[in-house]
Amino acid sequence: MPVSVSVIIVNWNSGNLLAECVKHVKVQTVQPAQILIVDNASSDNSLAGISEFGANIKLLRLNTNIGFSAANNFALSECDTDFIVLLNPDVFPAADWLERLVEAANNHPDVAAFGSRQLSQIDHDILDGTGDIYHVSGLAWRNRHGEKQHKRDLITREIFSPCAAAALYRRSVLNDVGGFDEDFFCYLEDVDIGFRMRLAGHKSLYVP
Repeated sequence: MPVSVSVIIVNWNSGNLLAECVKHVKVQTVQPAQILIVDNASSDNSLAGISEFGANIKLLRLNTNIGFSAANNFALSECDTDFIVLLNPDVFPAADWLERLVEAANNHPDVAAFGSRQLSQIDHDILDGTGDIYHVSGLAWRNRHGEKQHKRDLITREIFSPCAAAALYRRSVLNDVGGFDEDFFCYLEDVDIGFRMRLAGHKSLYVP
């Protein structure tokens, strides 16, 4: 399976969570070409020891907290891979997580973005979400957040947009739609870019 993936992790005072997240990325069955950690001027010790995880980690330190959207755009400008993966530092992916996302992308060349089945760390029977919903009223929320898993949650399906806490995008499409809107400092930026992708004729897929 040909792989050309950059994993972007935006960090801000994540403590020990960041190292745990990187540990899980480093044991993926399919390894990314690079892991970019954008640090939004953290004041804690979350970056301690990160450089020891390997040569494919690139640490981008910012002097001020520019927000989630702008930090991702900054990292995106440093990438030339086919795919971009966004991963929050408090997300600990299963070992075959990236392999499954890339496999879905290869099997669905007409889809631009791929979302994950996200589980509660406290109780793996409880969902953290299965993708974003955008309602006709203008409200948006994470589908199935806080609900107990069901068999239907194991079925691949089209979604409005993936939650950017754990998602894969085609880099060309991210660039074509102009990246993330930096007016969204934090939260709802994934719904917005999913909306703009749809307006440009692209689709998103849930990969359980």
